[in-house]
Amino acid sequence: VRSRGESPWHEQSVFYDAIMPGKDRWNAAFWCGSGAILRRTALEGVDGVDTRSVTEDMHTCMSIHAAGWTTLYHDDELAVGIAPDDANAFLKQRLRWAQGALQILRNDNPLAKRGLTWRQRVSYFSSVAYVFEYIPKAIYLVTPIIALLVGALPMTNMGWNLLFRFLPYWALGIITSRLLTGGTNPHMESERFHLLKLWIALRATASVLLPGRLAFEVTPKSGDGADHRLANLSLIKWQIVAGVMNVVALAWAVAWWRAGAAWQLSGISLAITAAWALYNAGLVASLVRSILARHHRRHVYRFDVSLSGNMSFGKLSGSAHIIDLSAIGAGWDSAVEAAPGDLVSLRFHASTATVIAKARIATARREGDVTQYGGEFEGLSEPSRRALVLYLYQQHAPSLFETDAASAAA
Repeated sequence: VRSRGESPWHEQSVFYDAIMPGKDRWNAAFWCGSGAILRRTALEGVDGVDTRSVTEDMHTCMSIHAAGWTTLYHDDELAVGIAPDDANAFLKQRLRWAQGALQILRNDNPLAKRGLTWRQRVSYFSSVAYVFEYIPKAIYLVTPIIALLVGALPMTNMGWNLLFRFLPYWALGIITSRLLTGGTNPHMESERFHLLKLWIALRATASVLLPGRLAFEVTPKSGDGADHRLANLSLIKWQIVAGVMNVVALAWAVAWWRAGAAWQLSGISLAITAAWALYNAGLVASLVRSILARHHRRHVYRFDVSLSGNMSFGKLSGSAHIIDLSAIGAGWDSAVEAAPGDLVSLRFHASTATVIAKARIATARREGDVTQYGGEFEGLSEPSRRALVLYLYQQHAPSLFETDAASAAA
C-alpha cells in the first residue's frame, strides 16, 4: 500500500510511505495484513504463523528474519484494502495492534531475540514499544488541569526562560518530523489520531502488568446501516472529560487570579498554562467534531461511478445510468417505472466485463424525467460478483488516486 503522491492522506500514510521504506533498508520490513506474499519454505521453517500474539503478521515475520530470510517492501500500489468504517472499528483494531505489540515485547522481546541483526532489533523494538509514548501524552493532557486548579507548577520555572527554550524545541520537532516523513505526517491530524488512541493505548499498556491470553478479534470493515456517531462519543469519554476539565480549570484559575488569590498562578506562568489548557481543549473539540462528521451508513462503501446500462422490470425496459456502486448494491437513474420493494434486472458494463444482476429496490425518488433508484443485489452470480470486485478495487479505486494526484499537480 502506498499513498505518497497518489492517494489521499490517511492515518497510515507515514507508516507505508516513510517508515516501511526505512525498515526495508535494514531488512526489517514486515508482513502487514493481506498485502503480502510469503515463501512457503520460510513459513514452514518457523513452524507456521506465530499465534503467540494477536499481531501474528509482525510476530511471524520477526521469526522469519531471525531465521536469516530477507524481505522486500514493494513501494507501489498493487492492492486496495478495506479500512475500519468508524471510530468503534478503528479503535478495536488499534487496541488489538497495541496489545499484540506489547505481547511480543513481553514474551519475545526483539532486543533479546537470537538471529536478528542489531538493526532489525532496533527496528522491531520501535514497532512494539511505540505504545509507551502515550503515557507522556496522557501526562501532557492532565498537567494543565492540576496546575490551574491548585496553583502548583510541574517545574520551578515556568516563565520566559522556559518559553524561550520550549517554543524552538516544539517548532523544530514539528519541522523535523515533517522533513523526515516527507510530509506524510501532518502535525494536527497526527495529534488528533494520537488523542483518539490515547485510552486504548493506556489499556494495552496495562496488559503488560496484567498478562493474560488475548483472543484474536477480527476488525469490522463494513457498516450496519445505522448512525453511530453519538454512540461513538462514548469511546472517547475520558478524552472529552479531560477536555472539559481543561476549560473548567482555566476558568477557575482566571477567576481566582482576578480575585487576587495569592496561591494562584499569575503573569507569564498563568498565560503559558492557560494556552496549554486551551490547546488541549481545542484538540479534544477537533476530535469530537471528527467523530460527529457524517460518513456513509451503508453496509459496504459505494464508489461514485458513471456507467451505462439497462434496467428491466416486467415488460418494461430502458436505459439506466449507474451513479454509485459496490459489490452488493448500486444506485442508478432510469426512466423505467418501479417502486421500493420491486425486484428489477440490471445489466451494465464494468470496464471490459458485463454485469447482470437482480436488484431489490430500497429507495426511489423522482428527479425530472427519470427516477433515482437505490437497491441491493440479490442472487448475484459468481462471475458478476468477481467482475464487480475486480472493477471496483483493481481499476476504479486506483483511478481515484490518480485523479487526486492530477488535481493536486494542477
